[in-house]
Amino acid sequence: MGSMSKWVLHRARALGMPTAGALADESGIALQTVEALLEAGTLARVGRSARGYLARALKVSLRDLESLDAGSAQWIPDARRVDLDRLSPAVARPRLAPAPQAAPCAAGRGIPVYGRIMERGAVEHFDDWTPLDGRRLRVRYPGIPDAFALELAADVPPHHSGTSLAFQILAPAELQPGELALLTRGDSLAETRLCEIERIDSNTLHLLAPAELRVPLPPAALGDILRAGRILGAHA
Repeated sequence: MGSMSKWVLHRARALGMPTAGALADESGIALQTVEALLEAGTLARVGRSARGYLARALKVSLRDLESLDAGSAQWIPDARRVDLDRLSPAVARPRLAPAPQAAPCAAGRGIPVYGRIMERGAVEHFDDWTPLDGRRLRVRYPGIPDAFALELAADVPPHHSGTSLAFQILAPAELQPGELALLTRGDSLAETRLCEIERIDSNTLHLLAPAELRVPLPPAALGDILRAGRILGAHA
């Protein structure tokens, strides 16, 4: 068992989670994902969103967790804890990595287009999308296997109608004020909306509709966000 797995199990037990199942329940990550991570001893096959939830459950910053995985840190001391339920999201926000670049690819191999973004940011999903014949962009983002796209059915400055926006799933605590983000609240993808993050305070996102009028939307607690997405790029 590698140092990553040993540390994860050690920290989980120290926080009252004696089994992989307990860690899965606390973090909200599927048990098979937790077990695969422990067996492999690396975060390589775990998406950014799941990493964020794991870091939150283990009371450690995502930056420290990824440093441990990369080998630049050998262990995270027990006394080093970050309680994300009590601190601002900025405390644990990792350094922003360089924006990944899209690469052209053959038809049928690109990122899927799962739906469209309507006026004021509401999302309409394509219910009949399938891996065999579902619409795809002819680009991919190397290293981001879960990238996906939505087409704009209305102008969302600085993007115009007909453009497809590519997204990457990320932990809600990584969102930045001033950016457009895709947020899913509640238990259904039907509650997905593109929003502008006006500001973040006390673990609450203050949101605006993504339009020139910048109409305020109801605020959202970080804990109520089921899934978040950051724009990777725009494609005609």
